Amino acid sequence: MKSPYPTATIFDETINYWQEIAEARPTDKQVNFVKEKIEGSGLVLDLGCGNGRHTIPLSKAGYDIIGLDVSKRLLQAAKQKATAAGTKVTLVRADMRCLPFSAETFTSVISLDTSFGYFPSRDDAQRTLGEIDRTLSGNGVLLLDVFNREHIVKHHTKRLTSTLQPILSRLLIYSPFLAGMFKWREFPSFCMQQHRSVMENGLKLRDIWIFREKRTGKLLFAQHVVWLYSYRDLESELWKAGFQNLDVFGNYEGVDYGEDTDRLIVISHKK
Repeated sequence: MKSPYPTATIFDETINYWQEIAEARPTDKQVNFVKEKIEGSGLVLDLGCGNGRHTIPLSKAGYDIIGLDVSKRLLQAAKQKATAAGTKVTLVRADMRCLPFSAETFTSVISLDTSFGYFPSRDDAQRTLGEIDRTLSGNGVLLLDVFNREHIVKHHTKRLTSTLQPILSRLLIYSPFLAGMFKWREFPSFCMQQHRSVMENGLKLRDIWIFREKRTGKLLFAQHVVWLYSYRDLESELWKAGFQNLDVFGNYEGVDYGEDTDRLIVISHKK
């Protein structure tokens, strides 16, 4: 099955790198945040579950949870991680814009670490939220965690334009001297450069990644684009989709949301 939206294929193409990037994310904090905010009763959907780094520990903590993702290779990795962890989780490959579940299947839906927003069209957000609303039971809960658009725009609009960023990134691959002038982030088996730019008047974020394998020196160029949302954006989208009673946080420690917090985490209830 070919990915229904091209930007999602980045995680199939970079699976070996992405596994190590994901391991460096604050997964424990994210899981603990879910435990504090979402009750363990009923069936939970982890939307955009990736390699299962949230699904599996929540399952081990007693949550009845299903993981859904569009990436075949990430789901394969999730299955392997679950086996290694000694737990069984149900994993489903599907497009979040068209969920393969009956109405009112779940008591809660979670989507963590900007798994939401890899859509061809901005209208797809409303389509996806409508599907979440359809599959949630009465007064069901949605926990949605994305980049804070206000923070991203503030910190990245003064860098190279979105037109020049990919040109420079391509040049870095063919010029070791030029590449050496930029900072590389180290992971166990590779080094990575990330070049971030804001597009379309702050509506999209583009990340350009350059990977260099430590053992072989091999270089790989990849990029992905995700839609950005402000609190007002999400509030409007959620209200139109049938959600209410929004609680909003700025990080996984539960601090209040503000324009300069790096996360936008919204918890809302089905009307």
